Amino acid sequence: MKNDFQKAVNVCLRLFKYRLRSKKELEDRLRQKGFSRQAISKAVRYFEEIGLIDDRTFAQAWIDARINKGLGSVRIKKELAEKGIAAELAESLIEDKLRETSLNEQAAKLIEARFKTTVRQTGREKAKKRFFTFLVRRGFPYDIAYEEVKKAFDDD
Repeated sequence: MKNDFQKAVNVCLRLFKYRLRSKKELEDRLRQKGFSRQAISKAVRYFEEIGLIDDRTFAQAWIDARINKGLGSVRIKKELAEKGIAAELAESLIEDKLRETSLNEQAAKLIEARFKTTVRQTGREKAKKRFFTFLVRRGFPYDIAYEEVKKAFDDD
């Protein structure tokens, strides 16, 4: 039994080498590897006690990375839910982050970076549709995607 716990701890340490993990992610990975419930709960408790598992810290790091990658709040919330982060926690952390960074500014930057090339290659009408669907796929709310595409083509 002690050996099973030590193996679970080693698996967790290997996973932490790559990035922070949520509690649910670690539990799922250990379950996939065939560890007993007792070894999983003991290992997770151990890492919570030493501070390596903290869903709030994980969610903040995830949100920062995904916003820097140009993703919107809708997609980030979905990803955090898949990783076992409570919806209320995700919502409040995203709101805090968005006070610093406007979704409209992010969407405008993404459009601006690709504007000339896309319009030249596809034409104005097709480019409008492409930018709108691009922003929605990235997780931006429909109203912000529509507003920023409209602004980009009105300014042109």
